Amino acid sequence: MFREKVKPRKIRPEKIEEYNIPFSLISGIKAGNDLALPDGGTVPNLELTLNPPAPVAYAFCSDTAPSQTVAAVVRGVDLLYHEATFTNEHIEEAAIAYHSTAAQAAEIAHLAGVGKLLLGHISGRYTDEEQHLAEAKIIFPNTEIAQEGDRWEVGGAFSTFAP
Repeated sequence: MFREKVKPRKIRPEKIEEYNIPFSLISGIKAGNDLALPDGGTVPNLELTLNPPAPVAYAFCSDTAPSQTVAAVVRGVDLLYHEATFTNEHIEEAAIAYHSTAAQAAEIAHLAGVGKLLLGHISGRYTDEEQHLAEAKIIFPNTEIAQEGDRWEVGGAFSTFAP
C-alpha cells in the first residue's frame, strides 16, 4: 500500500497581511502554532489556516485469496487494485488456486470502504471481462477493469497500470 504523507496546514494569505505575520513564523503556524500578538493576545491557528488536502492512498493486491486481513490493511484507500482472476462460475477453482473472484474482490472493497476498485489479473480463459465487471458492480458499483497503460487519478495525481 502507498499512502501519501499528511501535509501541513495551509496558511490563509489574507491573514499574513492582516496580522503582518513575519516569514519566520509561517512554518510554525503551518505546523499548528497559534500567533502570539505584540499586545499579548493570541490568534488561534484555526483562524489563520485551512486544513490541508486529505492524504491519498493506493493499494495493489494480486495473487491473493479473499481475506479479512486484506480488507483491514487497505481500509479507506482511495484506489484499490485487486486481482479478480475468476468469475463466480469458477469459485471452487479460485479457492484451490488461492485467487479471488471479481465478486470476492468487490466484497473486500466494500468491507474496506475504498473509493474505487480496479479489477485485474483476469484469467486468459475469459474472452472479455464483462462478467467480472457485472459480478463486482452488484457488490461495489464504483468498479472498473484495469487494462495495461490505463491511467486513474488518485487525489490529483495519476497512477498508470503496468503489470
